[in-house]
Amino acid sequence: MKFCPLLFLLVFVILNRDCFTASEESVCEESAYPPDNKDLIPLYVVNLDLSPLQRWAPLIIDKRHMLHKLVDDVKELLESLAGEKIFTTLMKNLDSLAATLPYPYYEEIVGIAGYSNLPPSVITLYNVFYEVFTLCTSILAQDPDGNIVHGRNLDTGVFLGWDKKNKTWKVAELLHPLTVHLQFKKEGKVIFESTSFAGYVGILTAVRKGCIITRDRDHSDLLNLWTTANGSGSWYLVQTNYDHWKQPPFFDDRRTPANWCMVEGGATNASLRLIYNVLSTKPVLNKETIYTTLMSAKSGEFSSWLRYCPDPCWPW
Repeated sequence: MKFCPLLFLLVFVILNRDCFTASEESVCEESAYPPDNKDLIPLYVVNLDLSPLQRWAPLIIDKRHMLHKLVDDVKELLESLAGEKIFTTLMKNLDSLAATLPYPYYEEIVGIAGYSNLPPSVITLYNVFYEVFTLCTSILAQDPDGNIVHGRNLDTGVFLGWDKKNKTWKVAELLHPLTVHLQFKKEGKVIFESTSFAGYVGILTAVRKGCIITRDRDHSDLLNLWTTANGSGSWYLVQTNYDHWKQPPFFDDRRTPANWCMVEGGATNASLRLIYNVLSTKPVLNKETIYTTLMSAKSGEFSSWLRYCPDPCWPW
């Protein structure tokens, strides 16, 4: 029997419909900050002075065992979803897809494949599946002194192997040990930092001061601080997976409780503490949440922690 995500979602919603209430009665977390340093994500340096084929070597060699476990699990799950024939065709076409990527992404994928002892097609699959199975929450705020603070929960793994016994998404659990804090250096200087997964060549967490950019291939929309849209206040902005001018679906409304808790916290308390606490409020924090990143434009802080959502906790 093949697994159908839409059918699963429908059944899940029907059985748990009383849980899908995101209202002004949300219980805002107030004591999650400061995070426990045991969950601080490990730091790795990516040396941009090395060729794209070589720059990921130390990280991949260190993490390749866990990378194998994850990609084996993802392949098995996707094959069960799509069927063997479609999955085989997909894998055959991924090599040619990877070859169309611009420099240096294709070269980096080839390098990662070599150091992980995995085919380039599998590394390409690993780099694209995130775009399909992800849900995230970002918050931007300005404190009373005009300083910008930013936080983000990265959630991923929905529909990828629900573990009934442990009540977790299997892929989300396999991603925890692959989560890394990266410093990209050139000529010995840190050019930028990111929080990512070992083997992923793009940027998962990034920031541009003071605004939310919503874009597709040909168009973009800019929402700035000091404007009001769908409940976001002028001193802060909340963004989840849905365009800010549209209402989120009732079965995945993290925006409403996040907005409510920011209002409850108040502009005078705008800080990394407030943002971390809001990002720790259920269902903003959920079984898909892999990590939380906090950023400060003034101090340059960029720190990330692994997250786990104890029961009772919403699956996404």
